[in-house]
Amino acid sequence: MIDPLDRKLLRDMGKMKGQIIAVSLVMACGLAMMIMTRSLIMTLESTRSTYYQKYALADIFANLKRAPLSVAGQIATLPGVATVEPRVSLDVTLDLPGLSEPATGHIISLPEDGGPQKLNRVFLRKGRFPRSDERREVVLGESFAEANGLQPGDSLVAVINGRRETLKVCGIGLSPEYVFEARAGETLPDHKRFSVIWMNYRALAVAYNMDGAFNDIVVDLAPGARAETVIEE
Repeated sequence: MIDPLDRKLLRDMGKMKGQIIAVSLVMACGLAMMIMTRSLIMTLESTRSTYYQKYALADIFANLKRAPLSVAGQIATLPGVATVEPRVSLDVTLDLPGLSEPATGHIISLPEDGGPQKLNRVFLRKGRFPRSDERREVVLGESFAEANGLQPGDSLVAVINGRRETLKVCGIGLSPEYVFEARAGETLPDHKRFSVIWMNYRALAVAYNMDGAFNDIVVDLAPGARAETVIEE
């Protein structure tokens, strides 16, 4: 036997079919959106992790004034350190004919032997890496290249350590280290006026008086190691 209150509830619901259907649809849409958003977040996180792992994003980044390459070997022996890669990096002024004011480039050295990077590996979108016997070949960041219409084979002028150098673009690339390409301190990227550039260690070290030394180092940690502990060492 149906309770009188339940009978009244069913009668009222029968009079409000339209509202009930509308509320049900809104709730169903909200639930579907929540599931879709959750799935999208999980997919993006998985893609990011795969990209970082495949191209070996480092765990620790450090800049310094100057240190001999032998110091990198000492860092490699620290407990918890799996891989170490010393580099030369610096900001330079770029002079492009199509720009009303100079652009800024952040140049990072590639391994001296011309082999692949151990950490923060560059993914080539076009062209190739600089040859070990070519002093002025570079790989440009994709965003800057697209914004300024640059392709492999084009040239641009950079002021390195006070000297104007003509650099030849041999490749266009991406790096997990610079998913967001912007000057330090900027909240929005300016792809026409800032680029990450990769150049052979020997050519960059000679131009910047860093031969046999480095001013930038990236470190990958062993499983279970803590960055804070390694940094303290």
